Amino acid sequence: MSKAVAGRPRALARTEDGRSAREQILDAAAELFASRGYAATSTRDIAERVGIRQASLYYHVAGKPQLLLELLDASVRPTLDGLDELLAEPDSVAALRALVHRDVQTLRDAPHNLGVLYLTPELGDPEFGAIREARAQLRAAYEQLAERIAGGDGGIRGAACMQLVEMVIELRQRDAVPEDVAEQIADACLRVVGAARTRPEPE
Repeated sequence: MSKAVAGRPRALARTEDGRSAREQILDAAAELFASRGYAATSTRDIAERVGIRQASLYYHVAGKPQLLLELLDASVRPTLDGLDELLAEPDSVAALRALVHRDVQTLRDAPHNLGVLYLTPELGDPEFGAIREARAQLRAAYEQLAERIAGGDGGIRGAACMQLVEMVIELRQRDAVPEDVAEQIADACLRVVGAARTRPEPE
């Protein structure tokens, strides 16, 4: 075994499944933030979970806020990618259904159910403005589609759809996510906006 150079943080090797040092750190941070809370988790805790010194962690990331930003961005970014094309869809009912499906899948795939951190008080701090902006962009998309379908009250109905989608977070906490959760939530959202049609007609 080679001897570490004195004073230099130990680099973190890739795992057997090919995860990079940054991915290992992000995974450990996700697990600890979700289980303990952001405020109660220190960078030392994250480094210990990975198996490196705290100084080594700073070799790979700037600090705890950057980790939370990156993790929460991953919990919303897949839904936002291609959003303009989805909003350009002339069939607003189909567009809302597609948005719900995409958003539910994003929340289901988020490691360690990171959506639980959306209510973290620290997200009100200026350094987390990018996450607030991303979530506001998503809410605006729901509101726009709801307005196109229902006319008035688009804001309230769109916000209600977003809250219905985020039920996935609580369902994951209870380990009670049904296989067809996206379809059930999409149907509920379409009823909220007063769409006459719910599920697509069978071919």
